[in-house]
Amino acid sequence: MAGRRIRGLALLCAVAAMVPAAGAQAATPRYVGPQVPSAGDAPYSVLLLAGFSSRTGSILDESRILTAAHCVYDGGQVLPPNLFLVIAGTNQTVSPAPPAGTEFRSVASIRVHPAYNPATGGPGDVAILQLTRPLIVNGSVGPIPVTEVGASPALGSVVRGYGWGVQSTDGADDGYEHSLADMTVRAATDCAPGAAGIFCVQSPTGAACPGDSGGPIVSGAGLLVGTMSFRVNATCAAGNVDGIIDLGTPAIGLWVRGNDSPPPMPFTDKPATLAPPPLTGGAATCTGPAWSGSPTLTTVFFHVGDGAVVQSGPSTTYAPGKSDVGATIGCRSHAQTPGGTAEMAAAATIKVQAAPLSVRAAAKSATVSYGGPGDLPVKLVLSRGGHQAWSRTTAKRRVALPSRVKAGRRYRLCAAAPAAGPFAAAESCVRWRAPKAGR
Repeated sequence: MAGRRIRGLALLCAVAAMVPAAGAQAATPRYVGPQVPSAGDAPYSVLLLAGFSSRTGSILDESRILTAAHCVYDGGQVLPPNLFLVIAGTNQTVSPAPPAGTEFRSVASIRVHPAYNPATGGPGDVAILQLTRPLIVNGSVGPIPVTEVGASPALGSVVRGYGWGVQSTDGADDGYEHSLADMTVRAATDCAPGAAGIFCVQSPTGAACPGDSGGPIVSGAGLLVGTMSFRVNATCAAGNVDGIIDLGTPAIGLWVRGNDSPPPMPFTDKPATLAPPPLTGGAATCTGPAWSGSPTLTTVFFHVGDGAVVQSGPSTTYAPGKSDVGATIGCRSHAQTPGGTAEMAAAATIKVQAAPLSVRAAAKSATVSYGGPGDLPVKLVLSRGGHQAWSRTTAKRRVALPSRVKAGRRYRLCAAAPAAGPFAAAESCVRWRAPKAGR
């Protein structure tokens, strides 16, 4: 995963800051669908220039700009602050002269989240630029409130993004800011399994392109909920899934608010593994990967088709039963620290099959018919009124019933087979009357 993310991160910032001649029109956008917002639509969105490359940022307050951490690095080192120029209060750079209200600021210092590793990417892809002098707040320039710590956007909710990126993977900057209004929030596992502090988005009409990194992701309530970080695919075609840094994650949100030692987030780049029940009978086993951050672990077993959770807790084993027949079982390791949560699923799944089981009782013996592994031990239990009178576990399919029971009484005889391989656990019960003496 880390390698895939690194490629995406590099692409989203590696864009020449080319400005079309005056009078050029906005190309059909990618990140933004067809919309070029007016200068006042997103007064918190700014253009960041560093040498010959461009990025996007969000105004936290008059003196601080939030952007992506990977956009302040070059060759593993943080770029000098004086290399950056912040442009606020405009939605285009194609005019011969800056539009009225445009503000330009230099950067005094750069603060990077401690969890960010420029060599591997990973969690914490955020940085804050401290300006040399405050911005002047007006109708085209102003801060955006950040979502509360712990208030991540709900799955399925719709958010809007802004960015100054190019309009295709190999295209040139058209000099306009763009917006994409119909991005649907998806789970982090759709773009960054194993990483905390991330949610994913997808839009049928657009996707992130180089230069959009660091841009604001805004909720319907007008709160800054995320920062554009990376894309999964090599191109920026509509419908791609993009990765967003989640500002509601405690380790991210607390850092944005000034905590330079936020609690750790869990992280892994190794998958969980899922083994079916042994053919000798037992349960499926889900083995989680090694996690950083010393998280509390929960193992989740679920139906792949509808996502229904069939077991969640500390146990790493699950025995498929009758309700699982026909379903495909998957599992994931859920890791939680005070700083955030992450999940990693197993690639393997188990298609659960029925193993027909029946038991017939004669006067002195029981006959078991089982459609699973032929030598699988089956447990026979004789009970009356909820109290067990006799039991035996055996691989034999014809078993003598006990003689030391009260003659003439009715009992319940049950045969139970454990889960084995792809076969679900099964049970079959019949009524049995103990024979009278001499019969």
